[in-house]
Amino acid sequence: MSQLKTKKWNWSILAFFIPYLVSNIFLFFTLTEKDNKLLKMIEESSKLLNISNGEFNFFMIVIVIIANLCIFFVTFIILKIVLLIFGFKKNYNQDIFISLLLSVSVVNLLVLFISEIVTIDRLPLSISTSSIEVIIFLLLFYSNTKDVKATKLLFFGKLWLLLFNIVSLVV
Repeated sequence: MSQLKTKKWNWSILAFFIPYLVSNIFLFFTLTEKDNKLLKMIEESSKLLNISNGEFNFFMIVIVIIANLCIFFVTFIILKIVLLIFGFKKNYNQDIFISLLLSVSVVNLLVLFISEIVTIDRLPLSISTSSIEVIIFLLLFYSNTKDVKATKLLFFGKLWLLLFNIVSLVV
């Protein structure tokens, strides 16, 4: 990759990462505010750590960012591995990367909007939005690559991750 292309790629990563992280932070605080059980747990944690609300909110923002970055990169690596296992030589890293960032950001904004209109319990909300995120991711990936086989393989990879997410929420 030429130096100019690398700079453009770095800026595009930053341009997509900022909305991703900001939407995750807003989503966390919005859902926490609407869930009395979570709100009580956070208040107790703040008292336990003996720090002010502002300091605790900053601490929670850092935790949310770290957790979401870990989730993002684990998802990205798993989807890359799915394509590698099935012998894809073409490099779809940028397509997967940008599609993941955009799909999660769009779904987070959708959840923020929906949560202002109706009250939905966290479990059904998480399952339904995760399912919508899979669809949006696949649409974005396919519209970028026009590769049906890679999109189908990524569907199974995302489906596996979705099932893992649902099981972790239920258990």
